[in-house]
Amino acid sequence: MIDLYIKWQELEEKLNNSNMPMILNVFSSRIVDMFIQSSISSDYAIILHINTDEKIEINREITGIKISTYVINAIDDSKPSIIIENLNKSSITIFKAFSATLYENLYNRIDKDSIDEIINKTVDENKNYFSGIRNDLGEMEQQGLYGELLFLKEELIKNNDKALDCWEGINKNKHDFVFADESIEVKTTRNQSRLNIHISNENQLDNSLVKKLKLCVYRLEKVNVGKNIFDLYNEILSLIPSNKYELFKYKLIKAGMDLDNSNYIKFREVKRIVYDVDDAFPKIDKFTCGDRIYSVEYYVSLDGVEYLEEVNYNE
Repeated sequence: MIDLYIKWQELEEKLNNSNMPMILNVFSSRIVDMFIQSSISSDYAIILHINTDEKIEINREITGIKISTYVINAIDDSKPSIIIENLNKSSITIFKAFSATLYENLYNRIDKDSIDEIINKTVDENKNYFSGIRNDLGEMEQQGLYGELLFLKEELIKNNDKALDCWEGINKNKHDFVFADESIEVKTTRNQSRLNIHISNENQLDNSLVKKLKLCVYRLEKVNVGKNIFDLYNEILSLIPSNKYELFKYKLIKAGMDLDNSNYIKFREVKRIVYDVDDAFPKIDKFTCGDRIYSVEYYVSLDGVEYLEEVNYNE
């Protein structure tokens, strides 16, 4: 899979040398080709060209985006394409995040669902962002995102300037941070007596496709006076260069965070424990499951498991 944000950057760099709208192919399959388009007047669009004989036509408009079906000669002068246009120039970052979600849904579902089902479902699931209504992150989602942002902040403080680019937690079936020499999975718990963590699927602790995998566990407390994900968002903004602001906001929006809302649950950091996830580490992975078992959700008790590092924040 590709990083759509990087593709948008490539397109915008080409715009600097052209007065014409630019189109860039980002995904091709036997069923559909996906293009992104922009112009110097900040007109952003997604173009989907159907490669099969199936006739698909979508024409709808919701607050912030418009979907039309018509011929674009530069792509195919004999067959219409589906065009999704951003109508709100102040929400370009949201549109880019939406394009990444649509790309992922096409990549993962193209052989299972029809094109119009994928498009309409993705639009319906994200329409609140375009209309200014935000989907609330649940308590556990806030806690999980807090852990990832805390790890990101700590890496930036250590001058790891690759940390933001390598934050992949917003993408499903990837480790939270994917560096050149190692990957990091971040977990949180509020259990103060037992060190139990929740594993969402068999990919999270799978170390077979990476050079090295570490597990970073944060023990947190829910408090009335502390920090929340909005506080960490502002702290991280002060640690990254201004040319990385849009990338950071794009990733947070994709994670479901409302950047205009500061009223999130507050936490206090108690402890950080880091583990080496090797073949002896207690886990269920793809090798364990085989080809017929998938979407495995389970818990791991880490009490007594050997760790690489332990930091107590109160000391």
